[in-house]
Amino acid sequence: MIVAGGRPVVARRRQVACIGDLCTGCAGSPVCAMFCPTDGALELVDDDSSFLFKRMRVNPEKCIGCRNCVTRGPLGAYIEGCPWNAITMVPLSDGEP
Repeated sequence: MIVAGGRPVVARRRQVACIGDLCTGCAGSPVCAMFCPTDGALELVDDDSSFLFKRMRVNPEKCIGCRNCVTRGPLGAYIEGCPWNAITMVPLSDGEP
């Protein structure tokens, strides 16, 4: 246990974005990627289950857990975050979300 100033400090696990099956890639213009401050953390890839859509993939090594992809982004630029509720934040454990 880490002690700082006489009080125990509980280390929190780093959280990263996790994109579920509801992702449609926002028709090629993913809202989540517009507000991600980290280059390469989010990538638009082909969706193996649907030739009509692409989907986003998270690189957990580059995701900084800022939550811009699931919240309003900087300055409240969009209303509810991911319009499909496809993104959740999960604790990073053993290098994988």
